[in-house]
Amino acid sequence: MKLFETVSLAGKTLNNRIVMPPMTGSRSTQPDDVPNALMADYYAQRLT
Repeated sequence: MKLFETVSLAGKTLNNRIVMPPMTGSRSTQPDDVPNALMADYYAQRLT
């Protein structure tokens, strides 16, 4: 497998095999670590 080849993962086609791990800095809602709008904004900013 090559790093820059496309790959299918969970029904999605990725352009390469490089992914960003979760690094939210504890932006979830407590208790229970529920995702929220702040987390969505954080990841949206990293897409550009």
